[in-house]
Amino acid sequence: MGDHTTVEKIKEWLVYTVSLLVENPNAVQVIHRIDDMGVLMTLKVDPADAGRIIGKGGDTVNSIRKVLHFLGMTAKARINMKLDVPDKPNYSGERG
Repeated sequence: MGDHTTVEKIKEWLVYTVSLLVENPNAVQVIHRIDDMGVLMTLKVDPADAGRIIGKGGDTVNSIRKVLHFLGMTAKARINMKLDVPDKPNYSGERG
């Protein structure tokens, strides 16, 4: 499997790329975990930006995953990405 430095560089690429796509780049976080299956990168974004990352029909998120797969192949690591978006708060307009 790829070394830790390579995984960190791929993680930095993911943060940079996603930050260019969203309206709230400060909310972009990537947490990675390495195990027997490879590397799992969990991408967290502002709930309002989830649609921008998913894209029409999932095109954007699938394209990001394809690039990560290619980068992983060059680093001899299996890289997967999970998009973790917290539920949007329910704003009913009522004040308590």
